[in-house]
Amino acid sequence: MKHFDRFLPHELQRKLRLIRRLENTVQAALPSNYRKHVSVGGIENETLTLVVSTPAIASNLRFQAAGLQQKICDQHDIVIRQTKIRLTPARPEGREQVEVKKMAPGEISATERESRERLRNVLKRL
Repeated sequence: MKHFDRFLPHELQRKLRLIRRLENTVQAALPSNYRKHVSVGGIENETLTLVVSTPAIASNLRFQAAGLQQKICDQHDIVIRQTKIRLTPARPEGREQVEVKKMAPGEISATERESRERLRNVLKRL
């Protein structure tokens, strides 16, 4: 992915490098069992955003945020006044993707046809 960076504007390249450095610092400061669940979402207006995949880790991380924030400020010589923790669902690993059968434009299932007919009747009454 790094080879695509050269096509970005310089300000965006600088911000991307900062986020990568912050990601490395955050990952090194976290317990090993948290590392795959926490990532840096960004930094904007002296606010660091951490993206977390589980509610339990998000809750625990809120208690550790001040120490983590101070570590980042000291190591990177930046000012962070606030840390936001955002919860996002984890990506399913090893789960089979459900294959959706695509129908031809004129092909409608009986259930779909019935549903459309009910909707048509409701709309007529309105």
